[in-house]
Amino acid sequence: MGELVRARLLTVRARNRYRAHDLILAYAAELAAQYERDRPAVRSRMYDHYRQTAHAANLLLRPGPQPVAPAAPLPSVTPEPLADTATATAWYTREQAVLRSVVEAAAAHGDSRTAWELAVTLQMCQQRMGWWHDWAATMRAALAAARKAEDVEGMARTHHGLAGALHYLGDLPGAMGHLEQARRHFEQLHSTTDLAHVLRNIGVVYNTQEDHVRALRHMEAALELLSGPEPRHLKAATLADAAVTRVKLGHPEEALRLARTAVVMFRDLRDLNGEGLTLTVMGQVFRHRRDYARSASYYERGIELMRLAGSRVNVAEELMALGDVRLDARDVAGARRAWTDALRSLDDPELPLAAQARGKLALLDTVKEQRGAASVI
Repeated sequence: MGELVRARLLTVRARNRYRAHDLILAYAAELAAQYERDRPAVRSRMYDHYRQTAHAANLLLRPGPQPVAPAAPLPSVTPEPLADTATATAWYTREQAVLRSVVEAAAAHGDSRTAWELAVTLQMCQQRMGWWHDWAATMRAALAAARKAEDVEGMARTHHGLAGALHYLGDLPGAMGHLEQARRHFEQLHSTTDLAHVLRNIGVVYNTQEDHVRALRHMEAALELLSGPEPRHLKAATLADAAVTRVKLGHPEEALRLARTAVVMFRDLRDLNGEGLTLTVMGQVFRHRRDYARSASYYERGIELMRLAGSRVNVAEELMALGDVRLDARDVAGARRAWTDALRSLDDPELPLAAQARGKLALLDTVKEQRGAASVI
């Protein structure tokens, strides 16, 4: 690479990052034509490198069973060495555009399993970092590949993943439609755990639509399917979501019981993000009781854990809620601080969450101006 840089055939963008002029790339493609027989194997090794590393990164971000896991690395394939959640998140950030391109390229070359496995592996980080448009794009490419290959598992998992992206982007009818498709496919596969996961997510969408009775019904159906000892992550997350629903329905004591159970489970699993999110559910309970000081304390503890987990969007979401608690307590400066921090946590200013933060801050400015005008009069 150094020789190519010295010959001005490549330019250095950053450490271990290089760019070539389009004409150089075209010439390289012409030279590669003489190795046409080797190209599928080369592509497979490249895809496998990214798939293996993404899986290793996911295990650092959330230890425990994953929806899909790659087979042993192909010969000569070495994943990137990742030491902790910080290096895992940094790797995802550096490779964000490349990873999307790999999913799309694998789909274009007819390697549907690689496309959808990698797309499913990427979605947790895409959700946590706020890369929701990338999440939707990779899932759409992978879903098209799975449909073309008539791969039922691939269709089930990519419908499920695309539903998540659409939910975060505010397309609730689209999210529900894909969840119903995923539900049918997982029923066909007799996959009880995945079916429970879909039921839980249907409940989450109903919560967003303020239909809390239906939400609770689906979450309780999911918990019935998860009556055994495994998978503990999904059971803990479903308990936390059911606690949120109980708060919405005006059942704070039951919500607190469910949340405390979920916190213990997440702590045992060493899942900082899950534990942090569930602590903020307890913050909701105390806000419901109008104990704003205790509510804010739970939110702050939860946000601290989610920061340690590298969950940027979850931090922003809970900072938004903390701002509401501060405002309830007539701490306008504290509310402004929380909403400003939430906005700074987001990379994409076009996300619905960013628009909500700007709206809340604008409302504070309007109220301040009105008070100022009143005092002058």
